[in-house]
Amino acid sequence: MRDYALKEEPFSKKVLRQIPKAFTAAVLLLSVLPVSFGGYASVRAPLIFIPLFYWLIFRPYSFSALAAFLFGLATDFLENAPLGVNSLVLLAFFMFASSQRRFLTNKPFAFVWIGFGLISLSCLILKWLVMSIWYARFLPFSLTFVSWLLLFLLYPFVAWVCAKLHIYLLEKEND
Repeated sequence: MRDYALKEEPFSKKVLRQIPKAFTAAVLLLSVLPVSFGGYASVRAPLIFIPLFYWLIFRPYSFSALAAFLFGLATDFLENAPLGVNSLVLLAFFMFASSQRRFLTNKPFAFVWIGFGLISLSCLILKWLVMSIWYARFLPFSLTFVSWLLLFLLYPFVAWVCAKLHIYLLEKEND
């Protein structure tokens, strides 16, 4: 009789699989820090979109819809936003980015960057719309646009760190 027992994965491999989520959590904490930007008192770029997008495109097995939902809840608590708004937005982002994965893999960086810009802009417009409905008045769209612009401009820097981390993880997985 053959033994079909599953082999236990080494602890180090389990830890390596959690590094993308840990990095995303660190970026989330960084993204809730207010930044004074020109005439705007407090603009927050939702930097969590960048690692989430990167991992969904280049390492899709590292993130699930549940993880996106939980990061959205954490963002709601940290931003003192109505509960569920950021979860909805991150789940929409998760779905949009996941559906475009096959079009964005193996493409030049500029193409991926523009794809990120379009997906993140649509999700920030969704958030602006939901928050406007929540407060029963249209909120100033300029804050949303400046937040998106800051996010779009910071994408190459955060994506570079994600790429270096991705290469490190690939090397460790092959050991």
